This record gives sequence, C-alpha cells and structure tokens, in this order.
Amino acid sequence: EGATLIALLELGRAAAAPMPLPAILHLGRSVARDLATIHRQTDAQGVNLRLCLRTLDPQAVFIERSGAVSLIGCGLANFISHFVEQELEARHLAYLSPEQAHGLPLDQQTDLFSLGVMLQEAWLNAPLFIRKTPLETVRAIQALERPPLTSLGTSRQLPVDFERIVDALLHREAPRRPSAEQAGQGLAALQTSLEGMSQEDGQRALATYLRGLTRVLV
Repeated sequence: EGATLIALLELGRAAAAPMPLPAILHLGRSVARDLATIHRQTDAQGVNLRLCLRTLDPQAVFIERSGAVSLIGCGLANFISHFVEQELEARHLAYLSPEQAHGLPLDQQTDLFSLGVMLQEAWLNAPLFIRKTPLETVRAIQALERPPLTSLGTSRQLPVDFERIVDALLHREAPRRPSAEQAGQGLAALQTSLEGMSQEDGQRALATYLRGLTRVLV
C-alpha cells in the first residue's frame, strides 16, 4: 500500500505542500541506490552490461506507507546490444535527458538526469520542463530551460550541497554527471550533515508526508 511519486507530487502541488528536504533526500538516495544496482549488472564473464532505464519518471517510483522507496515498471535498455528507439509516451517527455531530446546515443547517465528532474520538482513543488505542448516540452529540455532551485517562493533554506548535487545531475553533458553510486553517496552525506539525521529519519519524514497527503485517497 502506498502511492507513486507522480501521485504524491500532484497531491503536494494541489495542497501547496512542498516535500520536506529530509523526505527528498531519502527519496533521492533510495532511487540512486536502485539505479546503482541496475547499472552494476554484469554478464557471466563479469563485463558490465551497461544497463539503463531511459524511461525513469515519477510513475516508476513507488513509495510505501512506511516510506520505503522502490522502482517499478521500468523498461531496461541494453546499449551493448542493438538498440531500437521506441516512441515514448507523452508522460515520459518531461523526464527525458538532453541527449534523448536530441536523439543522440544514450548511456547510464541519462537515468541520472531523470533523477535530477524529480529531485528539483520535489523541492520546487512544481513541474520543471512541462510546457503547453509536447514539442515545447522537448525544446525546453534541449535548451535546458529550468528555473533555479532558489526560485521557490517560501522561506525554506536551500542547502548549498543539495543545490550542487541537483545541478550536477542536471548537467547538459552526460559524462559530467555523477554516477548513481556517487549521487547516492552525496545525498547520504548531506542527510547525515543535517543535525545527524539518519536514513531512518528520512524514511519516517517521507512516510509522514505521504500519509498527510494521501488521506484523501482512502
């Protein structure tokens, strides 16, 4: 029992209730953990398969009532083998990487860009790249037209390290983005630096946020 991240984000926007930073850090750390597991997969000879998702979006992230986070319904793409690009559903467009939007070859770093979009959307409590039409959405990603993390009209203090991590995830150049493991380590370090907050504290914060917003679904 729980909700997808897309449902949680939409409820948060409707209620004008941004996700608390501890909950965001737990969310990002959990998704980065699952991505790292996927990205590390090897064949029988120990050669990395270079697996990635390429369709990572909030509908693929499930949050249990306990605050535990996992990836669901993600289609894997293996870029060692022959890759056939399929038309993406409209719901995926806002989470494409710039290289996807330009029709360029992809690697695992495309998943990290999608993670960065979700983290910034959770902080801003607003869509990042969604525009009036699919074409305008794709063009916004190609041009990397995004508001700064500091544009949220509240008194919430933005930690410099969180801004640095999100900016790195959303770097235009894929090779300059952190790996999933590096992103997870950075988020974990930031989580610990916040008055010694533990992973369990972050999970509880996300569970509390989820329960508060999903009472209308019961």
